[in-house]
This record gives sequence, structure tokens and C-alpha cells, in this order.
Amino acid sequence: GISGFEKACNYDADLIICDVLMPGMTGFEVTKKLKTEFATSHIPIILLTAKDSLQDKEEGYEVGADSYLTKPFSASLLRSRINNLLES
Repeated sequence: GISGFEKACNYDADLIICDVLMPGMTGFEVTKKLKTEFATSHIPIILLTAKDSLQDKEEGYEVGADSYLTKPFSASLLRSRINNLLES
């Protein structure tokens, strides 16, 4: 989580796909920090995780995730979400 956050701050990404369960910093924390930083707040974030409770999904959207997909996931659904987010 920490190294991913640092990379996102130092690289101009078009989109970020982030897991929720990571050592050091959760995907929720990474998303919240990236969405509150001016330099990274515009980057769409997809949380891709095994955490599939309604509470987890709500938390993901509350911290600023643009999409929340659960594992196992459909590759075509992921591609569609990526395309839609990049187009908007």
C-alpha cells in the first residue's frame, strides 16, 4: 500500500487498480489519500478486492473509489469499467 501510494504520487497514471487488503496501508487508505491530494485527485481508482460485504463497498465509495469490483471478477467487466472511466 505504501509503495503503491508513493508510485502513484510520482507517476502520472491514467487509472489505478488497487486491492484493499495490503500491508502497510489498505486500499481504502490509499484511495482516500490519493483523492485528497490535488496532484492525484483526478485519477480514476478501481478497487479490486475479495472484500465483498455491503459495508466494504460503501466504504470504498465513501473514500472516493470510482468503481468497486469483487474477486472473482470478470475480465470483460474490468475492461468495460476501465474503458468507461478513461472515456469520462
